[in-house]
Amino acid sequence: MSYPRFKRDPLAKEFIRLVDVVFGVLLAQGLLLYRGIILNPMKEFPKTLSLLAVYVIIMFSWYGYHKSILQYPYNLTTWSRIRLMLDLLILVSYAYILYGLNDPLRLLLGSTMAFLLYFITGLVRIKEWNDSKVSKYYLNATFFVLFLVCFLALKTRLFSSYTTTLLASTITILLVITYRIIRLKIGYPSLKFVGVDIDGVLAEQVPHILKWLKEKEGINHNKTKSDIKSWTEPITDEITIDEAIERALLNEEFVEEMPVVLGSTKAMEQMYEKYHVVIASSRPKEAEEATKRWLNKFFKYHEYVNTRDIGKHKLGLDILIDDNLENIKNFCKAGGKLAIIFNQPWNQSEDYEMRRLVYQGKVIRCNSWNEILEKLQDITRKL
Repeated sequence: MSYPRFKRDPLAKEFIRLVDVVFGVLLAQGLLLYRGIILNPMKEFPKTLSLLAVYVIIMFSWYGYHKSILQYPYNLTTWSRIRLMLDLLILVSYAYILYGLNDPLRLLLGSTMAFLLYFITGLVRIKEWNDSKVSKYYLNATFFVLFLVCFLALKTRLFSSYTTTLLASTITILLVITYRIIRLKIGYPSLKFVGVDIDGVLAEQVPHILKWLKEKEGINHNKTKSDIKSWTEPITDEITIDEAIERALLNEEFVEEMPVVLGSTKAMEQMYEKYHVVIASSRPKEAEEATKRWLNKFFKYHEYVNTRDIGKHKLGLDILIDDNLENIKNFCKAGGKLAIIFNQPWNQSEDYEMRRLVYQGKVIRCNSWNEILEKLQDITRKL
């Protein structure tokens, strides 16, 4: 059974709760360890400033963690487990800073380690989601370098202990606040998951099978694409269109020679930059490797999911582009936000349920990929 890698891990809430507990313990420990400083902040002002710097980095990090995890929860991949371990290691770097407050250089060194871990975590998140849009890792790398340079500069001991403590604390507060302001401004995109069917949407399957039957299997028929009004359309007395396709898909040559739908390659490139594109197909699993080779030759996409066993409506997609009316109806029933029917001769017959979905704006029809891109641009702003 094939699942998309972005599917939420059932244990995601427990993982988040674990991280929250550690955050809470760190903050509480700081109050206990440095109650003298808190009760008399001006007595040792440099240490007070250092404690403030520690709380700034931990509190902002806690806020940033929740912003990130809401958009990109832990999912069902090994990379997700690695990300969890890195999140916990970041907390260890905060503990290093907190428990070493008497040494101002530890504040900068711990911050340097934290931003290095932010950078690595960003790269891991890209692997986890298979989408470069989920991380601004270059920003983390920049601040890692800035903290490292500041640490090395103060490590030279050119300043007194008092001045070093003031500088380390001030630098940390300013850099952390600057980083968080930048992060808030550039943000992360809230990924829109767009499912795209293959046959009849990306691949011109019906003309291909009709030609294949004549040229490869020697079946004499006079059918054209416009004659195929349903998937049970008979080609001859012995075989229907769906039976012919199912049999042909087991032939790698048939799969890899299939022509693409006009405009689909360029449209998928544009969608890849804006959305998280999931190829969702119910082809036989025996055709999967040949299908992937064909897809990789013509298209850019983030995930491939075989939905033969699970159905496209169970993927948690925001938008589905399909030519099968039953898939469209099931998707809308499951809470899908928008379904796009790619118009084909075999999907023109609408029952009451489909007409109602069209009337409600949950389903729209498009005749071409250019039209799909136009509709997506208008509608996704509202989703």
